[in-house]
Amino acid sequence: MKQSVSGSVVDTTELEILFIPSDFDEPTHESLKLGSLARYEQQMQEGAAFGTLHNTRMIVKTIVSLHSEKKAHAYGQEWHTWAAAQIREVEERQDRAIDHYNII
Repeated sequence: MKQSVSGSVVDTTELEILFIPSDFDEPTHESLKLGSLARYEQQMQEGAAFGTLHNTRMIVKTIVSLHSEKKAHAYGQEWHTWAAAQIREVEERQDRAIDHYNII
């Protein structure tokens, strides 16, 4: 949802309440009988976290492999530049994966 404040546009999507079990406190869980939904939501969040960790591990393995390949096979400026660009690209993917994990 976008809101206009004094002529500027502010994205408030992250601030929206979704009315999922984690939006409520424990007494409200009990009164609305959200126990099973809360457990299901927790399982989904754990699954997302494990998926993101797995993705990050695979990216780290790729970076290690690229460094090894560069050391073993990159001769000359052109090949070093190409290999370094590949490594930087994968390191950027790693940074995005870590940021994603920190959000969830």
